[in-house]
Amino acid sequence: MNIPKSVQKLFLLFCLLLGLTSCQKQGPSKDIHEILLSIHHYACRFDVTFCSNKNTNTYTAIQEYNEDGSYYMEFLDSDELKIRYSDNILQLSSPLFPIEISYPYEELNQNPLFLSYFLNRYFNCEDSSVLSRTKSSVTLKMPDYNDYIDHATLTVENNLPKTLIYFDKNGTPKVNIIYSEFVSNSSC
Repeated sequence: MNIPKSVQKLFLLFCLLLGLTSCQKQGPSKDIHEILLSIHHYACRFDVTFCSNKNTNTYTAIQEYNEDGSYYMEFLDSDELKIRYSDNILQLSSPLFPIEISYPYEELNQNPLFLSYFLNRYFNCEDSSVLSRTKSSVTLKMPDYNDYIDHATLTVENNLPKTLIYFDKNGTPKVNIIYSEFVSNSSC
């Protein structure tokens, strides 16, 4: 049965909203370390802004992550790019491609668009890589292999991720992610 894309998107948005509204009232605010420890899988909607030397582009996307290592991301803008990752296979699909493209890929956890990239870095880094930590934010030094991304700051609000910003060596924001909806196993 072929379900129109607009109906699929509305259904996904409905599920996200249902998850948000079915949650119990938020308890007292937790420490950021506790919040990050409790995220094992999540679904979110976010706006991501890429800033280069010449221009700035903003896209809206949805993303899912499961602790089994499977990822899903769909850009909701005109190209409708979908990225699915499972069992070390990356699949790309879009109405612009006549076929779905699949190939082996083992390094998706190195993609800063996924919150799991930041979480992996946070839980596996040395203490010296944590540049600052407050009750509602943490800033990490990123690996030296990338000049474009030097450090990143994650902020939380109401016990859920709110923003994730990656900065270059000069402290200029290069990738700015703002979560408008976020549902995780710890949200309900």
